[in-house]
Amino acid sequence: MHTTPRLNFINLRGSKREAGLTRKMARVLIYYARLLRYAAAAEAKIFHILWNNKFEFIDRTLVVLYYKLLGKKVVLTRTTSTQGRET
Repeated sequence: MHTTPRLNFINLRGSKREAGLTRKMARVLIYYARLLRYAAAAEAKIFHILWNNKFEFIDRTLVVLYYKLLGKKVVLTRTTSTQGRET
């Protein structure tokens, strides 16, 4: 799949090395800043979300709303590991 034309895989997270709480919080904020900036600049009309982060409200509500405001379509892949967590 990584060789499929017009299909891009982008690592917005960067390193996942061990870090203290402050560094972890900074990493999360940097990730969301990169994600929002990419979504605004990307020509892609469809965003495929493979999984949510630990902040499900932000990912499932705020980020998806942001994509929709940008005119993007959202596809969410739901795996069996997330099915039991639904409320």
